Amino acid sequence: MLEIFTAIGGTVVVIAGLSNWLGKVWATRIASEESQKFQLEFDAIKREKDHLFDALKSASFRYSDSQFGLYNELWRSLVDLKSSGDSLWEQVSSKKVKEFSVQVKETSDAIERSALLIEDDHYQKLKNIIEQFEAFQFGKQRLVDLRNRTAHSQNVDENEIRYTIDDNRQRKEEFTALLNELRSHFKKQISGSNIT
Repeated sequence: MLEIFTAIGGTVVVIAGLSNWLGKVWATRIASEESQKFQLEFDAIKREKDHLFDALKSASFRYSDSQFGLYNELWRSLVDLKSSGDSLWEQVSSKKVKEFSVQVKETSDAIERSALLIEDDHYQKLKNIIEQFEAFQFGKQRLVDLRNRTAHSQNVDENEIRYTIDDNRQRKEEFTALLNELRSHFKKQISGSNIT
């Protein structure tokens, strides 16, 4: 009987040992499979994140390049407008008022074409500059009309001419100050120091 118990006990020990060993093999295999599955999922997520990051980076560079070109184009148009305004300030004539009017329109159109890529506060400042230039243009045209009336011996109040000249000077100073402020903002935008 002792032999039977010993045989059964030995068999139980062998079965328990095999069971333990087999459990470890399966546990290792399952852990390895889960680890591989997790690694595959992790790699897929990482590739997706890297792809998204690359797409965002590329879009950012395209936006920055486009914005740089746009600000450069706008600045050229604004400088042309200022030069035309300075020329009109120095010598008032119907021809120069017309040239100035054309440049105001071209610059205004350039601002509107660029509205999607320029910063909102820059857009508002640009619109303010255009309003100042339009008022300056109106004042200069009024001065041309007053001088024409004077040349044709019509009664013109000299105070009205002086007032118109002073108003034009104020408009010119306002748009020059706005332009200088905008130049500073453009430089910051282009250099990236406005990025928050």
